[in-house]
Amino acid sequence: MEKIVVVGKKSCKDLQNKKLISSSFHKTRINSPNLIEAQNLVPPVFAHFWSQSDSEHCSLDGPQSVDAYLYEIENGFFVIGNGLDGVIIDSDGYFFEETACFCNSDLLEIGSACLHLTPKLQELDNIFVGMDAAWHNYYHFMWHSLARCYMAARFLPASYKMILPDYASRVGSASLGYRGDTYNQALFLSGLSSRVTGLTPGLYRAKHLRFIWTEPRHPDAFLCLPDMYEMFAHIRRSLRWDAEASRRLLISREMASDPRLGGDAAAIVHNVCAEHGFTILRLEELNLYEQAQAFFNAECVIAPHGAGLINILFGQESLRVLELNKELDDGKALRDCFFRMASARHQSYWTVNISKNEINFENIGSAIHCLLQPSVEFPISCAPETEMSYMKNRSTADVHVGLEGWMFLQTGSNHVLDLFTRSDAYPLSLHRGWVTLLIERQQIFSRQNKKYLHLVAPDKLGIFSEYYGDDKKNFDNGPLVQLTGELKSSGEPSCLVDPTDVLRGNAGELPSYFKTDSHWTIWGAYLVYKLICDRLGVAIMAEFNAASITKYPALFDLGRKVIPNVYEDNIFVSPSDNIIRTFANSIVLRREEAERNKSEIPGHHGSRIILKNISPTASKEIIVLFGDSYSDYRPASLTYFLAEQFSEVHFVWSTDIDLNYVERIGATVIITEIAERFMTRLPQGEYIVED
Repeated sequence: MEKIVVVGKKSCKDLQNKKLISSSFHKTRINSPNLIEAQNLVPPVFAHFWSQSDSEHCSLDGPQSVDAYLYEIENGFFVIGNGLDGVIIDSDGYFFEETACFCNSDLLEIGSACLHLTPKLQELDNIFVGMDAAWHNYYHFMWHSLARCYMAARFLPASYKMILPDYASRVGSASLGYRGDTYNQALFLSGLSSRVTGLTPGLYRAKHLRFIWTEPRHPDAFLCLPDMYEMFAHIRRSLRWDAEASRRLLISREMASDPRLGGDAAAIVHNVCAEHGFTILRLEELNLYEQAQAFFNAECVIAPHGAGLINILFGQESLRVLELNKELDDGKALRDCFFRMASARHQSYWTVNISKNEINFENIGSAIHCLLQPSVEFPISCAPETEMSYMKNRSTADVHVGLEGWMFLQTGSNHVLDLFTRSDAYPLSLHRGWVTLLIERQQIFSRQNKKYLHLVAPDKLGIFSEYYGDDKKNFDNGPLVQLTGELKSSGEPSCLVDPTDVLRGNAGELPSYFKTDSHWTIWGAYLVYKLICDRLGVAIMAEFNAASITKYPALFDLGRKVIPNVYEDNIFVSPSDNIIRTFANSIVLRREEAERNKSEIPGHHGSRIILKNISPTASKEIIVLFGDSYSDYRPASLTYFLAEQFSEVHFVWSTDIDLNYVERIGATVIITEIAERFMTRLPQGEYIVED
């Protein structure tokens, strides 16, 4: 490959080949005007990242929506090394200025650096470039590199490689701010190990090159995107409550090149924190999992501004954060990134501007006093028999504990409560998109003489709202209610399966939903199975044998979000001997192995199994079910109940459809299932079944 001559710069706004993949839920200010400071200090004004003379980039005066686009260029170049990691150049020699925003280099310097890079002869096919030039910083690696790769991986087929710099080749040549085991653990815990390719320094060319950027074109805009936080939520699910862990953490930067705090100030902070029982934590001595565990188990964190504070995204929503912030960037402004992250996690946040306020025993003591006044006081330990009584009326920002111990997810990546109480959380455009999509799917499969059903798994807010315990809130107009009404009025034959009535009726002695989980129970799955059979016009063959129920205490997704954790009896019924699992892909096998070894469990998206029913009385249909955790690949699930009925059932963990896969397996019945809270994302019809 010949050396490329960089002739100029351009903006990604000039690219036509782009796809909207994420949006902020509400209008927001990119640069926060109201960072809360301890002791009522005057809120700082935040400088824009781009130069003030660049009015195109700085039109951030008022609240705006933030959109993220997946861009594609053909036969483009990208740089690894020379301080230009992640810079993207088109085939005409123009580099995209957004991808160079952390290079601190001008056009001449970038052109010269590219000329001195070794061109790589190998031309890559399909790649995604997710890192920036500051990837050697822990914050930039976790946020601007890995979190972007995680978001892109959800939209790009497995043939696309996620490109990151090779860590080992940069040891000694770059000021790496984190350890090699942290780099590797981050790939493993995020589930990206098989998708990421590490490259040594050089100039590379790719036939199809993708990258993500936002509109407005400002790097802080990524902080406003809910999808950017999903990787951290994924890793958080692998963390565990540790009764012996320190609850109050002071993060030390004394080993850093810029410790932020001078010797006297650091000594004052250390002494006051010691009086209040804080444990000093030096993050450079810990790998990623150890850092994440420490923040996950913490109640309070005090830290000077620094990359390690991104670990608050591993913290509980009850975490309280005090940042000792400092005016950086030549004294222009405080950086508000951790304020925004704490806000996204609904954590309590305070800051002291140590550039304007000299640290002394009085003001740091006052700030810590503010920090230690929680809205909900969590005890260090609680006897198991008193856990449920303790949780009465003690909710977190993420989980509401209602009447009789019923728990309801309120926030999460989809802001569930907003979906039922705010019209802008489920806008009309999104609603109409769902209606159009389902009608189109219905027409496609009808022409092929195939049966199609779309099942929405209702949120508990719409099923058991009477247990929420707040008469002022109305949960009667969620996305499922709106979709049901619209499809009825359209005059089209409805493919929608709305199980609200059968689940709310809760017929029988068993509950249809768990109190401490967002999912339905095996009894709820059975009720939905019966409803599907009714819609398909087939006689119910699977019987629910209550006498064969096994119960054991389990920690579910809502029970683990409160401290102390709340356990509840799981309900399990073994499938019949007629069902044989004839196939499970590598994702399922890796997850099952991790569960057996009690190690970190990789992601579930893309899981696929095939079940066959050897009974001669099984209905001779081939079912393919595209679904999520409400269907599941494990026994005691909706998928297995369908396998009790039909001769062949394929389950694919995806909210989208692969039409080629449907045709390839000869499916006669297609079912799509999606949790109501995930209706904020409209499937794009680009999913490809892998493995």
